[in-house]
Amino acid sequence: MELISKLGIDVKLLIAQIVNFLILLFVLKKYVYGPVLEKLEQRRGMIAKSAHDAKKSEELLKDIEQTRMEMIQQTKKTTLEMLEVAAKSAEETKNSIVESARLEAQQMHEQTKLQLAREKEKMLKEASDELGRLVVRATEKIIEREFSPDDQKRLVASATQEFSK
Repeated sequence: MELISKLGIDVKLLIAQIVNFLILLFVLKKYVYGPVLEKLEQRRGMIAKSAHDAKKSEELLKDIEQTRMEMIQQTKKTTLEMLEVAAKSAEETKNSIVESARLEAQQMHEQTKLQLAREKEKMLKEASDELGRLVVRATEKIIEREFSPDDQKRLVASATQEFSK
C-alpha cells in the first residue's frame, strides 16, 4: 500500500471510482445497452423479413411472368385455330358459291337450248305453213292456165284436203 501511496494514488478514491464505474456500467447496461441491442434485434428482424418478402415478391413475379407467357402461347394457339377454321369456312363458302354458279349456268344453258328448240320448231312450222300456201298459190296459178274451171276446183279441193291432214 505504501507503494500505491508513493505513486500518488489514493486508495479510497480508487475504490470510489471503481464503485462509480460499476454503477455506471450497470446503469448503462440496463438502460442503454439493453434497449439498443433490443432495437438492433428488431431492426435485424425487419431486415430479414424485408429480404424474405423481397424474395417472395421475386418468386411471385416469376410465377406471374410464366403465367403471362403461358397465356400468350395459349392465345396464339387459339388464334391460329380460329384462323384455320375461318380459312376452312371461307374455302367451303367459295366452293359452295362456285358450285351454285355452275349449276345456275347449266340450268340457263338447258333453258336456252329448250327455248332455241321451241323457236326452231315454231320457225319450221311457220316456214312449212308458208311453203304450203306458196305451193297452193303456185298450183292455183298453174291450174288456172292449164285446166278448166271444174278441173281446177277438183284439184284445189284435193290439194287442200291433203295439206290439211
